[in-house]
Amino acid sequence: MVSKTVGLTPELRNVLELLLHKENLNFSTMDSVRDYAVAHAIRNKLEKRSFEGKVSTVWGSANLDDDLYILLQTIYPDYEDHVLLYQNLSMAGLEHLSQIEDFEFWAELDDLPGFENEEENV
Repeated sequence: MVSKTVGLTPELRNVLELLLHKENLNFSTMDSVRDYAVAHAIRNKLEKRSFEGKVSTVWGSANLDDDLYILLQTIYPDYEDHVLLYQNLSMAGLEHLSQIEDFEFWAELDDLPGFENEEENV
């Protein structure tokens, strides 16, 4: 059976809300935070695992980014349920982000992992 919804645990919903409401991070919607978390999970090769505990629906599958969904199908062709994969990667990314030492102090988009200023890397 293929999932039709994407949800979060209450703890990870809180992490998403914290990131969304940091004004200078410029996340405009919960969707943008979710998709950043999925990209973060992919970039860091985080485990594609199921999460324990109550998961409450936040989005329907129609609310998923089509390009990111197609990317998941390409990167993970062996998965039957890419909506569930989308959910688990978003939760893995949010969980990992919340455990980074500087999480509470991110003030600008450039502070986030993966958004480092290119001039600093020269």
